[in-house]
Amino acid sequence: MKDDPWCVGFFVDNEMPWGGSTQLAIESLRGEKDQPAKIAMIAWLKERYPTIDALNHAWGTKFASYGDLPVDPKYKAPVTEAATRDVTDFTQLAAETYYKTVRDAIKAAIRMCCRWTKRRRWRQWGQEPHHD
Repeated sequence: MKDDPWCVGFFVDNEMPWGGSTQLAIESLRGEKDQPAKIAMIAWLKERYPTIDALNHAWGTKFASYGDLPVDPKYKAPVTEAATRDVTDFTQLAAETYYKTVRDAIKAAIRMCCRWTKRRRWRQWGQEPHHD
C-alpha cells in the first residue's frame, strides 16, 4: 500500500450513531446475557462494585445478582449520580477501545503514515481508478 498511488487513505465507518454520552452502556445493559458488550460491562461493574449489594446501594436497585441484570430492550438505567457516572464512564471506555482498535489495526496493516482525507469519487479527481 505504501507505494500504491491510488491508496490515498482509509475509510472507517460512517457517522457512527453513538447516541450520546451514555447510550453505548445502556444498550450493553439491555443486551442478552451472552452479548460481549454486556459481559464486558458486567465485568467492569464488578471491578467497581465487588458485590451486588454495593452496586444496588450505588444505583438504588434491587438485583439479586449480577446475572440478574435485565435483558430488556426498553430498560432504562437508574438515574442516581453513581449510575449516571458509571454508564457515562463505560460509554467513554467503549468508544476509546473502539477507536484504539481501529487505529492499531490500520497501523499494523500499513506501517506508514496515512494521509487522512474526505471521501472522494474518482470522477472528482479527474481520473479513473487503475486496475491491473
